[in-house]
Amino acid sequence: MELPNKSSIHGEIIAGIVRREVLSSSRGWVAFLRPWWSHATAQLNEVPLRVRLRQLDEAARARLVPGASVQLTCTDFERPRTAAYWWGALGVTLRQASVQGEPVLLHDRLLNTLMLDRRANVFVGRRRGRLHYSLRIERASSVEDRGTDSQEVERARAVVRACEVEMGRIHSEVAARARRLYNKRWRCDRELLSREEVASRMRLSSLTVDRSGAVRLSFSDSDLFYGYAINASLKSNLRPKLVTIGVSC
Repeated sequence: MELPNKSSIHGEIIAGIVRREVLSSSRGWVAFLRPWWSHATAQLNEVPLRVRLRQLDEAARARLVPGASVQLTCTDFERPRTAAYWWGALGVTLRQASVQGEPVLLHDRLLNTLMLDRRANVFVGRRRGRLHYSLRIERASSVEDRGTDSQEVERARAVVRACEVEMGRIHSEVAARARRLYNKRWRCDRELLSREEVASRMRLSSLTVDRSGAVRLSFSDSDLFYGYAINASLKSNLRPKLVTIGVSC
């Protein structure tokens, strides 16, 4: 998993589910989240996150009960050490905590574990293997119905599988359009690039299946577009419909 930006002054927003009682320590309070995800990287992680909170008033502690959905601002992320099985982070601010509704997890044979982000009304997950990217499946309704959710995830599974099979072609076609945008509008005083050069710098970072079954993709580009992502929406035949440069979709 990619670490959230450790240099951010304001920290990164992390959301997750409290898995055990909050513990007191000599340096504050400790909470364990699992699963949890980063809004900055849109990545879901099932390895626990150990968050140390220097200050936590009584009202906030009362809300941090097992099963509560929480959102925190965190800094100083650490990968799991040899003798530990969790990630570490320093909690700067407890943004919200809610015990309304149990966490919703769906386990799919292809898409693995998906978690419902109630605020965005999407299921989020992470694809592994040859392609490594964050996955978002938008829900058609805000009403929680596990049967309907399972059907929507099943439909999305077919779309995701088709995209992964065709990703080599999709990647090349998006690179061709991104190359034209770069050479015409973003190059400034840098050298002209070929499609192959642009393609070599592109990495799929996220795939979203929207409510209608349409697909949106985001690619990182090794700072080719000055920190912005290459975004593409696909037609029903998985050909690029629109390619833009902007914030990751």
